[in-house]
Amino acid sequence: MSNGYLYRRRAPMTLEELAKLLKQRAGSPGWRLQEQIDNLEFEQVDASWLEGLPAGLWPQGRVFGPNAEVRWWMTDEGNFDVLILSETRLEFSGKGWNEQQMEVSGEYGLYLWGERKPGDPYWIETRIPRPLRYPVDEQEWQQHPLLYVKVVARDYVENGVVRLTRLVRLEPTNLP
Repeated sequence: MSNGYLYRRRAPMTLEELAKLLKQRAGSPGWRLQEQIDNLEFEQVDASWLEGLPAGLWPQGRVFGPNAEVRWWMTDEGNFDVLILSETRLEFSGKGWNEQQMEVSGEYGLYLWGERKPGDPYWIETRIPRPLRYPVDEQEWQQHPLLYVKVVARDYVENGVVRLTRLVRLEPTNLP
């Protein structure tokens, strides 16, 4: 196992502060996974989404990429609790962050539901009553049309117990 860092903001952030943080830390390539009570958005992070912030932020979500994962969730007061996971030590201005060093596992795959056939725009899983859309680079997929998608992840471990799982990247694969 290697070392990683968990950063937690001591006080909740405003919507504008969270937008600024995401613009600084999103990295490339990056993906965003946002949640509302009745909806889920799983898309690639692109320049237009970042420019449009804070308008595009949902009450709960995460942006992840090879350098870090930023998670947020709205508090009852309308601000945001924020957590960052990274295998690299990050520098923040001011004293508003707690830093905790943790052990980090090697990368492993979390396979997503569904199978995609060439010519289909979506992944299909018969147990889910709607087509699934994953933010895989379409040009890359057309060159190498693989049937499945996985999220590459790493576990953050404290005293031998997995406390958090960080998402690193999304990639197509042939192995379910």
